[in-house]
Amino acid sequence: MFFLQYIVIDFEWNQPTVKEKTITEPVVLNGEIIRIGAVRLTLTADGCTPSDTFQISVLPKYYKKMNSAVGRVTGLGSSALTFGYDFTTCYSHFCKWCSPNGEDFCLLAWGGEDERVLLSNLEIHGITDLPIPRVYDIQRIFTIEIAKKNKQYSVQAALEFLGLEADLKAHVALNDAIFAARIGAAINVCMRLEHYDRMIADDEAQRSLRYFRSYHNIPTKDDVLSNRKIMNRICPVCRKRLIGCGEWVWQDDFTVISFGSCHEHGDFYVRIRMRETDSGKYTVTKMLRPSTEQCMAFYESKQEVTAGSNQ
Repeated sequence: MFFLQYIVIDFEWNQPTVKEKTITEPVVLNGEIIRIGAVRLTLTADGCTPSDTFQISVLPKYYKKMNSAVGRVTGLGSSALTFGYDFTTCYSHFCKWCSPNGEDFCLLAWGGEDERVLLSNLEIHGITDLPIPRVYDIQRIFTIEIAKKNKQYSVQAALEFLGLEADLKAHVALNDAIFAARIGAAINVCMRLEHYDRMIADDEAQRSLRYFRSYHNIPTKDDVLSNRKIMNRICPVCRKRLIGCGEWVWQDDFTVISFGSCHEHGDFYVRIRMRETDSGKYTVTKMLRPSTEQCMAFYESKQEVTAGSNQ
């Protein structure tokens, strides 16, 4: 996937002061863009680096009073919504900055919300004669290929993970775009777009195989271990009972692990984690995920510890 221009974006948007005032025609407008911040990533011999920046204020047409929750996050008041240019003009300037010579360009954002808000704003303003480029999610690239954990990272958490500076005020469109661009440059995001679609497809397939369930107010750990509903090992896809299951092994004082197989959907690693609450009862989290060599090696190491302690 090759583009001549790679643009990292961040939008700030206002919301209706009450849900009943949400615009629903011709499109549901959950957020009206009021700030556009962007950073150009320039390709280099080693990857890419942040270069030029862009920012502009949008004069809102629909939500002209600052939503209090938005104001608390951004530090903006309703007076900030009284200056700027109409959205069509702002977006036109933005596109010209992105592609000064009519080159192909793509957008990169931290998370998926910016794309959804952009598309609804373009539709409600009837914009069809300006570019609507593809938007790639830097957050998912970072989570899948760098952090490799089943959790969602904020921009600040990703900066800390990579050892990058967070020396600007957060929740300002341009500053957040700069942060995302720093992350993008650090992980060479432009080159990773070549396999973006396959990466996302593989991640979605893996997500469909993960299973999480919580149980609450279980009196004791013994009650957890004797509860068939909790301890049953069921394929998260077809809901059939797993076969060839290993014995339950203690990972620590509050966690037991096991495994099992489904003829159709493969091997699964199973974890039951217990947490004592303030009431003295237990909250239990049950997790199944596709097993790996690392999972089985970890299970066998704990099995050996358990066997050794019982001798």
